[in-house]
Order: sequence, then C-alpha cells, then structure tokens
Amino acid sequence: MDEQKSALKRKLEMVMNYEADNTKEPKTKKKLDDDLKILDIRFSDDAYHSGETINDGIDTVVEAIQLNVPLSISLRANNIGDSHLIKIAKALKDNKSVTYLDVSENKFTREGLCSLIKLLSENKALKTLIFEDIQGVTIDMRTIVPLLANNSTLTVLNIGNVGLDLNDDFENSESDEENYCGIGEIGMNVLSIILLVNTTLQELNLDRNSLGASITYIGQVLQENKSLKKLSLSGNHIDNANLKTIADSLRHNTSLEELDLSGNDISNEGVDTLITMLKTNITIRKINLEGNEKIDSNKLKEIGEILHLCNKLKKNCQAISVILLHKNGIFKNSPIVPPDVLKKILSFTEDLSDEHSKPIIDKHLKIL
Repeated sequence: MDEQKSALKRKLEMVMNYEADNTKEPKTKKKLDDDLKILDIRFSDDAYHSGETINDGIDTVVEAIQLNVPLSISLRANNIGDSHLIKIAKALKDNKSVTYLDVSENKFTREGLCSLIKLLSENKALKTLIFEDIQGVTIDMRTIVPLLANNSTLTVLNIGNVGLDLNDDFENSESDEENYCGIGEIGMNVLSIILLVNTTLQELNLDRNSLGASITYIGQVLQENKSLKKLSLSGNHIDNANLKTIADSLRHNTSLEELDLSGNDISNEGVDTLITMLKTNITIRKINLEGNEKIDSNKLKEIGEILHLCNKLKKNCQAISVILLHKNGIFKNSPIVPPDVLKKILSFTEDLSDEHSKPIIDKHLKIL
C-alpha cells in the first residue's frame, strides 16, 4: 500500500508541476503531503492548460480514491468538465474513505453536477461537499432529495453562488425532466422539506444566490430542524422583512450557533429584530452583519455587546452546571442552563464581575 501511495504521489506531483517543468521562468514546484491524506490539487496555474494534463491528473485522482485510504480532496479551479466529474463520482459511489470533496470553480455543466449528486447519494463516507462558484449551473432540488434524505454522513454542504434563479419554472421548462436543473422558489420549498427530514447536516452555505423573499422557506426549516449549527446566507438581498421571518423562527431554535447575514440589505430595524430574537434564543453564538451598509456603527456595537454577554453567560453556564446539579438536582439533561435562571448563575461566576462585563450586564440584564 505504501509503495502504491508513493507512486501515486509522484504521478500527481508530476501532473501538478507540468507548467513549472515546461517554462523558461523558474517556478516553485507544488508538493503533496507525505502521507497522501490531503489532495489539494491545482493541476496548473494556467487557466488554458491542455486537456491532456487534466485527463492524466483526474485518472490519477481516481486511482487514489480506489486505494480506499482516508482522503480529503480539493480540485478547485481545474477546468474540470462533465466527463472528469463523472469519473470521480463513479469512483466515489462505493468509496468508504474520502470525507471531503471540493469541486468549486470548475467548468462542468448541469449533466456533470446532477450525475455527481445522484452517485453521492449512495456514498456512506463523505462528510463535506463543496461546489460553489459554478457559473451557469443551477441545481435541480429534486436531484438533491436523495442526497440529503438518504445520506446519513454528509454534515457540510456548500452550494454558494451556483446561479439560483427565482424565475425558474418546473412546469414550463423546455428541458427534459431528467436533466433539468433549477431551484427557484419551488426549489427552495423542496429544500426546506428535505431539511425537515434530514438529521445529519450541520452546516449549510447558500451564499450569493439572490434568494430574496424565498428565504422564507429557510425560516420554516429553522422552526423544526434540530441539526443545523451553521447557516450562511451572505449576499442574498435579504431585507428587514425577510430577516424577520428568519428571526421569528430562531426565537425557539435550539441548534443553530452561527448565522452569516453579511452583504445583505439589512438596516438598524433589522438589528433590532435580531436583538429581540436573542432575548429567547439561547444557542446563537455568532452573527455576521458585515457589509450591510444601512446599519450604523452604534447598532453593530450594541448587538456585539449582547452577543458577547450571551456567549460569556453560556460558557459559564456550562462550566457551573455541575455545581447547580449538586445544589438542587435540576437540569440533568441540559448542558446549558435556561435563560430564566441565568441571574442565579451570576453569583457563581467571578469573571462576569470584571470592569468590562459589568456595564454590559447592567445595560442588557433585561434580555434575561
């Protein structure tokens, strides 16, 4: 096995350094890690390198997958087309060792992407799948149904900036049903239904997909989903009205910890909506509001202080929950003490009385 891995490593590095070996200007040669557990491969820095180079590289990657050893594979920005992607997908179908796959910024079409998703629905090892920044390719959510409904290992899915079109129409599409790829409002509805069934996905990235009002469907998910911990909705034209749907759903959500709302159309009113949500939500640790130009700095500071307080309280809640268990025999099944008893906890935590935290607590104690 070691000899096979060494041979594959040499072949991959030879393909990766094709350009460096065939140029008059000296270039630093690329290397893979010695144990071949991480394949972070850029076959060439030249966007127009030969198809032969890509073919050789993909064939060697397939060999590596077939070794069935633990692997993380990044093939970002390699001009990979449909035939290359399908080769990789077929190799991954029954693979039991590759846990990470990134095929972003490539040149495959709807056919290749749909084939990949269909084959991966039978995979039992992959934990992270990333295919963002695929220009001109939209997603058929009906194809993703088996991936998220049947796959029990996938925990991270990144489908940022894949050309989601709110005007897609399943009924009136001229494409045949098997190859049609689109999401639109109907697709977002389908995604929300799938996420109500899925219990393993922990991180979902839908950045830069112009979701706008269709973000309402994600709000419905957040009311019931118990597995999502990170949700990224950056650059989706989300305004205050759209945000209210999400915030209302998060008031009693008990799983989401991080929410990225950067680069949207949120104003001070939206921040107030989030602050109201934080009065009842006890799990949110981080909210990213960068790039929302309508929010003034004072509002950002205010929500930052509240999140700082909440995080500090929650951290201390976990630290002293054992003390409370012994004192009064409650909270046996709760790693985080509920908000209505946080006031009692303040007496157990010395670090919350420091000069920085005291004014924040005094100002925002009402949120408890």
